[in-house]
Amino acid sequence: MSLQENLIEPLQLESAEHGSIPEWKAVECLSRAFITLLSALDLDGVPTVLARMYEVLVAFIIAFRIDEELWAQGVMLQEKDKNGQFTGKKYLNPLVEQSAKAHERLRKAMKELEDTCAKAGKPINEGLPDKVRDLMKKAELAIEKMFEAQADGKDDV
Repeated sequence: MSLQENLIEPLQLESAEHGSIPEWKAVECLSRAFITLLSALDLDGVPTVLARMYEVLVAFIIAFRIDEELWAQGVMLQEKDKNGQFTGKKYLNPLVEQSAKAHERLRKAMKELEDTCAKAGKPINEGLPDKVRDLMKKAELAIEKMFEAQADGKDDV
């Protein structure tokens, strides 16, 4: 079975079930980049590579969701008293630390995928993050445009 059959088609079904949830569009872009890369390396049928790729995608989704909530709440939060009134004091949103940890897990998952490819005899010379950097920038821009459109009241992006 190919990477397309094992991973991408189930993700597309999941994406269809969730409609326009933002991270699914980014996951699809990232998945396609992985398919291209791993197919070129003839690793798209290796189970350990598939498992590592799945870990990267899950880590990406978690980081994305935390960042989305952090973006909605803001980095600094206002303290409230017992009655729910703002005290004027601000504190750092705990999601900042969670976001950093999620991004570190994503980086580690990508490194583990890179190491697995090397163990399978197909090293990625530049490093996986370098290979998918341009695609990730495009996905990030698409997500930013989507947030801007949602802020403008357009939900059909």
